[in-house]
Amino acid sequence: QRIRLGLHNGGALLVIAGVATDLLPLTAVGAASVAAAALWHGAALVARLRTALPSRFSITVRFYVAASCFLPIGALLGTLLARGFTEVWHERLKLAHAIVNLLGWAGLTVVGTLLTLWPAMLRTRMAEGAERATRRALPLLTAGIVTAAGGAIAGARPLVALGLAGYLAGLGVTAVPMARAAKWKPPASYATWSVLAAVAWLAGSLAVLVAVV
Repeated sequence: QRIRLGLHNGGALLVIAGVATDLLPLTAVGAASVAAAALWHGAALVARLRTALPSRFSITVRFYVAASCFLPIGALLGTLLARGFTEVWHERLKLAHAIVNLLGWAGLTVVGTLLTLWPAMLRTRMAEGAERATRRALPLLTAGIVTAAGGAIAGARPLVALGLAGYLAGLGVTAVPMARAAKWKPPASYATWSVLAAVAWLAGSLAVLVAVV
């Protein structure tokens, strides 16, 4: 894990240096390092899933595996952005890059973690059907990312809107057990209110983005 972390952070530094100095080979090497670390991370998680005893929380790990698959795509799109394209293609790639990295790599990690983190922070039990809801949400979220990013690259606004709406629907599925847990034990600390505000902010921002697109 330390090697993977070093590979990831070292690659990120190379990307920053490459973009700042306009050296594409440096950017490409850094992006490749980040992508390799993410794929290695995902493969390690899959290997552990195969050997671990059945667990009700395995769906969270599957979210992490899915997230690790999106970061290499985001790294590739970022490298293409650094290469330089016409304004139209630059905007398409930039939107796809943001969708894949923010909603894929970061978003899936957060949503998968909240299955167990949210009730733990509230100091209550998981709501009935939380695992089932999270399991149903993963295909919606991943399909939404792929559709929105693909639509952005193709310049197809309806596809982008459809993908973002699908992602928003996936968030809605996970929000039901979160709301039930909060009903039993309402947020009463800065940390729990921060998580609730962040999820509401994400949902609201996506709804506005769908309308804008």
